[in-house]
Amino acid sequence: MADLMRTSNPALNDKAFKGQVAYGEAMTMQGTVNKTGLLLLCVVATAAWTWGLSHSAAPGAAIPWMMGGLFGGFIVALVTIFKQNWAPITAPIYALLEGLALGGISAMFERTYPGVAMQAVGLTFGTLFVGDDSWWFLSHSGSGDQRQRPCGNRLQPLCGHHRGAKSSARF
Repeated sequence: MADLMRTSNPALNDKAFKGQVAYGEAMTMQGTVNKTGLLLLCVVATAAWTWGLSHSAAPGAAIPWMMGGLFGGFIVALVTIFKQNWAPITAPIYALLEGLALGGISAMFERTYPGVAMQAVGLTFGTLFVGDDSWWFLSHSGSGDQRQRPCGNRLQPLCGHHRGAKSSARF
């Protein structure tokens, strides 16, 4: 029988997880929210710029930026897969490049199908702010101790943070 967990993805092979030792502070919900917000700001800034460029007097001027974002983002993603310790530097670069690509692609679809880009953006942000157990609202409510939990909402049952947990052990 075939091994269902086997993959040729270099980011998920056996060597990728051997010898991994984390140093520094534990990842917290508040830190995750802050980093997500920063990367989202990078994406939105460059997407808005490319969107504006495609709605200018010369809409074709956005195409080279969009293509640069597509190919540049792909290259940066590959670099991040193989050099994972570079992620603190490559993540914002990738977000900026993806913004260029998303702004151009969204503008092209908006010209062909008016209204579709705003629907897509609205659904994306709705999913971000309401989805995943309302992570945005949960991370900005409660005491500071709640915001510094070292695991995400989906992992809380494993950490003893879910309703009805008899153990208050945290890792």
